[in-house]
Amino acid sequence: MLELRSGKLHITVSDASGNPVQRQAPDDSRASGRGLDIVDALAEEWGVEVIGSYGKAVWAVAKVGRT
Repeated sequence: MLELRSGKLHITVSDASGNPVQRQAPDDSRASGRGLDIVDALAEEWGVEVIGSYGKAVWAVAKVGRT
C-alpha cells in the first residue's frame, strides 16, 4: 500500500508468512537479501508489525519532493 500524507510517502508491504523478518549479512555474491538494507537507507523510519497469529507488515516512511 502507498499513501502520501503531509509530504511523506508511507509504504506498507505485508504477507501471510509466519517467518520473522531478518536482515541478511552483506554478501555481494548473492542476488537477493538486500531489501531491508535498501529500506533502511531510504526511509526516515521503518518497522515491522505482526498481523494476527500469522503474517507481518513491513512499513516505511520517506520524504518526497525537495528538502
